[in-house]
Amino acid sequence: MLQQQHSKYKDTIRSLLSYPTDRLTLNDLSEWHFIAKKAKKQIRTLIQTTQHLRQDEWINSKNHAICIGKIGAIVRMMNPKSRTGPIASKIYPAKQNEPVRRAVNDRERKEATLLTHQMWMDNPPGLKNCHFIETTNYQVGINGVRIEPDKEFDENAEWKYLEGILSQKTDEQIAERIRLAHKKTTCIISSD
Repeated sequence: MLQQQHSKYKDTIRSLLSYPTDRLTLNDLSEWHFIAKKAKKQIRTLIQTTQHLRQDEWINSKNHAICIGKIGAIVRMMNPKSRTGPIASKIYPAKQNEPVRRAVNDRERKEATLLTHQMWMDNPPGLKNCHFIETTNYQVGINGVRIEPDKEFDENAEWKYLEGILSQKTDEQIAERIRLAHKKTTCIISSD
């Protein structure tokens, strides 16, 4: 089927290219336009047929792997290899007003990248990172979560978030960003 569609498309393109371009009339142009539309439809059907073939091939290979007992092939098809991570960092993370230390070789770039991304992915140093979520305890331990979307991000919540007041631990611009992020999060939770 794919070969037939491909040969029809090639014939259509040949007929389209066979027109002399130096002496075209209005009828030739309208016929040329009609052939171009036909070629466009044919290329769409070619793409659809190719997609159906690939899907059928995938299903058949999956069924074959199940029949012969090679489950690893199915796992590789369904869970492809993970993509590469973020680009390596050339600068070690530093606190505010500290000199910048640059990574020189590959080992140091790897170390700087790990330190940077670990900082980004870690929880804040305090006891809680969501001030509007409280855990409910039972005699045995934690048994649920209570969400309070109207809870304010006040100094008590700041202390639990960062083990101190934000304005004392960070500069005012970062402290305001953290307050704004907590305010936006509670607004989203309360609207849901």
